[in-house]
Amino acid sequence: MIVYLDTNVYCRPLDDRSQPRINLEAEASLNILKAIETGSIKSITSDILKLEVYHADPIKKIYIIPI
Repeated sequence: MIVYLDTNVYCRPLDDRSQPRINLEAEASLNILKAIETGSIKSITSDILKLEVYHADPIKKIYIIPI
């Protein structure tokens, strides 16, 4: 399976997780990213995604730069 993840998937684990919905989405994002790391699924990127990451919050950008 090949997936395209939008910027919000990469950023969600870095958001304030005190709200149940955000915490659930963050956990789901982390599970997807772990599946990509293990090779269970593959991801693709785009120039638009790279541009969005470039304009992301500076602290979040530190963690999502490897895209």
